Amino acid sequence: MRKELISRYQLILLLIWLTMGTGVLVIPSVITEFTVTDAWMAVPSLFVGGLLSAGIARVHVKKFPNSRATGAFLAMAGPVIGDVFIIWYISVVFLVGTVVAREFTLFVTVASLPYTSETAVAVIGCASVVYIAYVGIESFARANEFVVPLAVVVLPLLILLPLTLCDVHQFYPVFSSGWLPVWKASIVSMFVYGLEFSLAIQFVPNLRSPEKLPIDIVIAASISTVLILIVVILTVGVFGYTVRYLQYPVLELIRVVRIGRFIERLDTIYGIAVLMTIISKLTVIHLAMCTGIQDLCKTRDYRWAVLPTGTAMFVGGLYFYRNVAQMAYFIEHVGPSYLLFTVVGVPLLGLTLQRVRFHLKRRARKGG
Repeated sequence: MRKELISRYQLILLLIWLTMGTGVLVIPSVITEFTVTDAWMAVPSLFVGGLLSAGIARVHVKKFPNSRATGAFLAMAGPVIGDVFIIWYISVVFLVGTVVAREFTLFVTVASLPYTSETAVAVIGCASVVYIAYVGIESFARANEFVVPLAVVVLPLLILLPLTLCDVHQFYPVFSSGWLPVWKASIVSMFVYGLEFSLAIQFVPNLRSPEKLPIDIVIAASISTVLILIVVILTVGVFGYTVRYLQYPVLELIRVVRIGRFIERLDTIYGIAVLMTIISKLTVIHLAMCTGIQDLCKTRDYRWAVLPTGTAMFVGGLYFYRNVAQMAYFIEHVGPSYLLFTVVGVPLLGLTLQRVRFHLKRRARKGG
């Protein structure tokens, strides 16, 4: 079977949509929960998390240039402990996928279809993600390039129009409560959305230039940070402290934009863009989970796992998070520790075990 390969440009786009998919919805709400006037200071933590992911990727491509993350676990820790690491990795990716799937159903029902069953919305989303994952990452990455012209046309419009409503006085006083609220607001951006860039390691065998992966992650993290920073500045500048009471601040920001009597309700365009990026993010997570299962079960292909894992991801989203409060609790209090241990802790444990195994084998040879 021909190996599916993607270019650096396609990878950067996938990583940007990976962050922007739900980052536009969640990051402004999470940050303004802790601080409003200093909210913009918490956004660069996303870039710090991206740098951490790039550092992990650099170590990986140097030691395992042709292996994905789950394959490296087997090489580092052996068949038994390596399988345990893979199961943990798949479990955490699955949990992240359930959160994103739940955000998809919530956004559709809250923003567009309030009288539609969430189960029906989940079925449509699941069918879309399963089909895209089945056709493969190369076809998906090529199709994903068509989003760029739409973003180039729509994004400046959605940024410049609310700019006239922005009030600089909403950002005063600076450091009204010190650094602690800014640090609390930075945790989710740094250790959830910033570490999500490490999912790219799972696609190392599909990259045309795997040695450039750390640089590509840094580029994607830089662009994503700038875009999220603009979003946070606009929402705080327009709504001020009112932003704390909005479930989707950016959606409300777009709704207040109008030009005369003829151009208004641009939230339809925004909704389409958000749904496209969420589906893109779900597909990347789904592919990472399926390829991990492929390494765990040692099969030649991952497509046999596409339908059951995709279904489980959407069903889990509906079952685990019955309301917004439960989902927000996971994102703010559980997700950072899970991702930090998975992205940083597990590879460090694996490298330690690899070094211990190497020394034991060398001592055994000397003893022999």
